[in-house]
Amino acid sequence: MSRKLCLVYLIALFAVIVVAFADNISFASEEKGKLFAYVACEDRRIYVIDMDKNDLIFKTDEVREMGRPTAIDIDQIRGQLYVASERGYWQENYFPIISLNINSCPIKIIKEFPLIIDKPTGKFEGVSAVYEIVVSPDGNNLYILYAHPKYYGVSAIVDRNTGNLIGSIDFIIRKSSIFSPDGKEVAEIWPGGSKAVEKNGKQILREWSGGVAVFNIKQNKLISQKEIIKDKVKLTPPWYEIPYPLYVVNNHRNLRSINRNTGKTISEVDLEKITEGLNTSIKSPLIFDRGKKTVIPMSDKTGQGYTVLIDLEKMEMIRKIDVGKSPTNIVLSTIEPKCQK
Repeated sequence: MSRKLCLVYLIALFAVIVVAFADNISFASEEKGKLFAYVACEDRRIYVIDMDKNDLIFKTDEVREMGRPTAIDIDQIRGQLYVASERGYWQENYFPIISLNINSCPIKIIKEFPLIIDKPTGKFEGVSAVYEIVVSPDGNNLYILYAHPKYYGVSAIVDRNTGNLIGSIDFIIRKSSIFSPDGKEVAEIWPGGSKAVEKNGKQILREWSGGVAVFNIKQNKLISQKEIIKDKVKLTPPWYEIPYPLYVVNNHRNLRSINRNTGKTISEVDLEKITEGLNTSIKSPLIFDRGKKTVIPMSDKTGQGYTVLIDLEKMEMIRKIDVGKSPTNIVLSTIEPKCQK
């Protein structure tokens, strides 16, 4: 094989890998054979679930450096898990972002990233929580959403080696965002909906159309922002089709499936009914097995946590797996942990 042909092959292979991990790892189970869910809970532990066996295979010891998790993501290349947490009532400062090596046994913290500290302004203490962490496709940077007013509406860029802030972009990258195969662009897809607003002293229902926004990370520039009805776009990124509906969770309990061609609701299911009284704090469920299944972190009224697997074709619960209290964050990966029970 010539060097030029080999280079083309490697580029194509990289694109396939990126697509496999896009859109919440929807195609990963087909490509690699095994899929695992990593769940961060309020009891300061990480729980690992084998998605093929539908079973809990491992949980870490208590991680003292972790509080109530607010964000989680994984470097699919190096096997590093990043977790951000809120501070406790007894603390003056927020917990740092931590990085855990899931390729070691036991799973160990390999880095701590201090939070951004600005000079206090007024009553604001200057340090804020992190509510979104997304690892860049190449694993070199973290896109972070801080609650700090200075970073409202932008994603801070943090170097994963040093933990230093190296810039920001005028776009919020979320776990539900979808990167282009080369990692230079990112797409946000939003569903249509309606909202009660007041106009001339009366309550009216204002509707908005679903759409797609595409942002160039390198240029820090919004490339396009189109609506499905007005601009006749599909609710998919420009770089590839997604062959199943868009799923969102409304009001912590209603799982809605949306036609990506029309933006119309296909079905809406009450999660509390099919999960025996559980609810969730997430809005974008993780979809896998080519759109046939979803996994959602949920809690009962006492705060006891579960990871719930749902069959999206039958719209029924496959299984609920006990995890720690308030499992607010979950990520899927083909990386199998070294430690297992």
